[in-house]
Amino acid sequence: MKIFSSKEEGEEDGEKTKSKGDQAKELLAKYGGAYLATSITLSLISFSLCYALISAGIDVQALLQKVNSIYQ
Repeated sequence: MKIFSSKEEGEEDGEKTKSKGDQAKELLAKYGGAYLATSITLSLISFSLCYALISAGIDVQALLQKVNSIYQ
């Protein structure tokens, strides 16, 4: 199970996957305000958590690398 991956997955038979922007547009059209509220909330939590960890002097990059190595 890979959580942090820079590679696009799901390419089959030469088909390119949709861009993140196109995926977001489809989700917004399908789920409307619920998708928007969830995305904004999760973004605020993520940014706040990273800010708090960095302010506390924790090496966030090393922490994320450790988490990534667990799931590879």
